[in-house]
Amino acid sequence: GDRDADRHAHADRNGHPDWYADGYSDADADEYAGSANRDADEYTDEYACPADAHADRDTDEYAGSANRDADNYADEYACSADAHADRDADEYATPAVCPRRAVDSTLTGAVESLGAALRPEPQHPDCAGSMTALSIVMPAYNEGAHIEACVREWYDGVVSRVPDAEMIVVDDCSRDDTGATLAALAAHLPGLRVLRMPVNGGHGPALRFGLDRAGGEFVFHTDSDRQHTPEDFWSLWDRRTTADFVFGIRDHRADGPLRSTISATMRVVNLVLWGCWIADANCPYKLMRRRALEQVLSVVPPASFIPMVMVSVIARRAGFRVSEVRVRHFPRVAGQQSLKGLVKWLRVGRRCVGELVALRAAQRNLRAPGTGATALRGPQSPLR
Repeated sequence: GDRDADRHAHADRNGHPDWYADGYSDADADEYAGSANRDADEYTDEYACPADAHADRDTDEYAGSANRDADNYADEYACSADAHADRDADEYATPAVCPRRAVDSTLTGAVESLGAALRPEPQHPDCAGSMTALSIVMPAYNEGAHIEACVREWYDGVVSRVPDAEMIVVDDCSRDDTGATLAALAAHLPGLRVLRMPVNGGHGPALRFGLDRAGGEFVFHTDSDRQHTPEDFWSLWDRRTTADFVFGIRDHRADGPLRSTISATMRVVNLVLWGCWIADANCPYKLMRRRALEQVLSVVPPASFIPMVMVSVIARRAGFRVSEVRVRHFPRVAGQQSLKGLVKWLRVGRRCVGELVALRAAQRNLRAPGTGATALRGPQSPLR
């Protein structure tokens, strides 16, 4: 009877009381119906209260949990966001400095290194914020026998006559008294700046070291061997308003048949590679507008053995205004040539040709003058 009552109570609770009552007598039906009703009431009271209690408790518990989680979530991600924001602000506030890439001077690494050299170099801190009218750049190595006479004749003949001019002499780690002589001269000549290479790099790197630090609107290159005279400078200076590059051409080579042969070979190589006939690409007597020079040097490897040959070629191919002036050339009277002997000249010649071939490969899209704009020419070129 208890089991049936429980079944009927559950049946009533589930909404099916008539199905169980049909198979019994009326008395049994009343008895079981009353029992079922009592059990249903008790069941309802018993389970309703815990349900309400659970509902209230669960509501409070989960509401509180939800509030706590929301607060924790907000605090956690707010802090995280602040941390990320601070970190990102610090990270992006610091400008990325792309270090200057040195180009390998050997033929093996020339082509790979040229890509880094294609980006223009920023102005060196030594000349930042300054602008002089003229910078004379002169590399020197073991020229102690006549470096004082060379500096004084250029200083008196040109620097003292051009307002706001400077003279930069780059000592390529000379092993004689060249450095000491230059230091003594700099103490008495205010327009003289003496720079020293960190290591001996050769004529080309020493020249580039000085060119990168020149602060003049115009930059003039000459050597310290006294094979040129300052008197010819003014014929180049007079053309500065109509040309971006004024290149000196030696009227003859006064240093022997071997060097004359080298110059002739260089003319043929440039004609084959670039389609340009350049009379004297390596003449160390050049006046250049600095803004134009910076653009050209941006594609010349910093460690090049022949930077002025490359400048002569690129300036023409890029469509800059180029003028040529014949200058005198004299025999060397003191010191010694840095390159002597046929074997050494053959090695140097192979290196020079290799550098020009690598430069030509990197600049294969550079067009000849008159065939359209080039990558080196900006909207304001030719520069004025």
